[in-house]
Amino acid sequence: MKYAIRVQLAADDWIFITEGEGSMFELQPVLYDTEHEAWEAADIWIKEGQRKNFVQVVEYDTAREV
Repeated sequence: MKYAIRVQLAADDWIFITEGEGSMFELQPVLYDTEHEAWEAADIWIKEGQRKNFVQVVEYDTAREV
């Protein structure tokens, strides 16, 4: 299992932190091997005191199709 970071844009509207693979339409979530690594990377999107409100680290199934 890998871990991904997602950020809340609005109520019930989340976006994964992505990286490009070719054109601007070929985006893939940035994946981490451990939850700890993902939280360390997520730190730049976290406002003090609001860690889990607007930023989440979630399990990401690499076998699923988007």
